[in-house]
Amino acid sequence: MKSVDLHNLPHDVAERVVFNFIMNNCDELPVEIITGKSERMRQIVIDIVERYEFGYHYSKFSNVGSLVITESSW
Repeated sequence: MKSVDLHNLPHDVAERVVFNFIMNNCDELPVEIITGKSERMRQIVIDIVERYEFGYHYSKFSNVGSLVITESSW
């Protein structure tokens, strides 16, 4: 599974990275986006995923710092 790590990226840059990463890999879903502990970073990813009607879930129930992006929500 392809992944991208958003650690140390400014929020405005992360928005572009997330959008481009998802769109460039939408034929190869699922992909993983690592947000770390930042609630704001997590929300940036969720907003983009929901806006373009993809699905997501946490990679592990106990790890909310990693989102797996899927074709559609459950």
